[in-house]
Amino acid sequence: MMDRVKNPSEMMLGTIPKVRFFGSDLFFDLIAIALVATIMFWYAGVGYEGSDDAGYINCARRWLESGPLVSNFFGDLRYPIILPIAVSISLFGDSEFSVAVPNFCYALGTVVATYFGLRALVDRATGLLAAVLLPFLPLLGGLATTVSDDICELLFIVISLWVFLWGIYNKSGGGVFFIAGVASGLAFITRESTISLLILYAILFIMNVGERRYVYWVMAAGFWSVLLSEMIFYMAMIGDPLHRIRLVAGTMGYSEPVTGRIFDISPLVDPVLYVAFHPLFGPIFILGAGAATWVVRGGCQSPTVKTLSRYLCIFGLTSFLVGGYILGYIALLPRYLLVAAYAMTILVALWIRFALWFQHKGICITVIALLAIADIGGTMISNRSPLFAERVLVSIAKTSNTVIHTDPESLSRQKPL
Repeated sequence: MMDRVKNPSEMMLGTIPKVRFFGSDLFFDLIAIALVATIMFWYAGVGYEGSDDAGYINCARRWLESGPLVSNFFGDLRYPIILPIAVSISLFGDSEFSVAVPNFCYALGTVVATYFGLRALVDRATGLLAAVLLPFLPLLGGLATTVSDDICELLFIVISLWVFLWGIYNKSGGGVFFIAGVASGLAFITRESTISLLILYAILFIMNVGERRYVYWVMAAGFWSVLLSEMIFYMAMIGDPLHRIRLVAGTMGYSEPVTGRIFDISPLVDPVLYVAFHPLFGPIFILGAGAATWVVRGGCQSPTVKTLSRYLCIFGLTSFLVGGYILGYIALLPRYLLVAAYAMTILVALWIRFALWFQHKGICITVIALLAIADIGGTMISNRSPLFAERVLVSIAKTSNTVIHTDPESLSRQKPL
């Protein structure tokens, strides 16, 4: 069993509770987490949408057909998404199930990595609580079976963040921070909104968190090892090491019609209203505001939990600003705020565990139950069958020998079904 202090206020920064990672409790925890996550991902999952996911799938097919390629569309350069899809298709065949396998693994990996991080830095109960709250988040569950860059980016961000925090709190060697840097680099080449994590690291560097600034340079080396490898690949293939950066920079020069804005009051106000009322977020941002107030007012007496909560507040803010105002400049979409929703979920888990639980256990259990019910409700009222007509078309075609006439768009979208 895990050794941990009985009173959270006794936990001091740098005296992290030791964890037996291969104990029987770990085995049962992982089984329970995988079961809950699988059920919620199956319930909330949307599957193939025929939108951006179709582009990633088609690019993976081209890799299988002709080998390495470099496209002039930036979406085809998201190799951490595309290459696992190609591997999955080669292993399981070309189907809606096979293309969803990598994204499902990314989503499950995010939950498990969070459990390990919190179990190692805080305690087992907090890790379990966060690992249960995450799959209930309608946005995460809805994206778990749809090919996208969002959850892939989130997984690498989560790995980088928890490895970094583990290294800081345990005064680990440079290898740990190099791994954190590599993970952040993989997140960045998946999508450039990872800048929110890099801003957090820059703030912590300025604050000299860990009192060893050289480890940040080691982490930067890991980050640049990924980017330089990508640049060398582009240089060898087409002679332009900055190919992806140029394409992405070009997309910021245009703005699509206002998308997904609930109230369309103001570009400054809309993202705040969006996260507060969109069903795919549930009440997590509203509860996150309460948890942030708890942190500002002093938070937990445990230095470890207090500092971790502050980092999550900063990270939640930076990711919200990037997703809501920078990516939101192009289109305000729920998935652009997935990282911010993740940070708020972990912050809420800490608030429940170290504030509500010790004040009134009944209120704590009630809050958890209401959060789960609200998340399930958000999933229920969301559109989980965006290709309903195309799926009906495919089912009719399978049972009919007559010629079916349809529009070119529906014909294209139904191919993977």
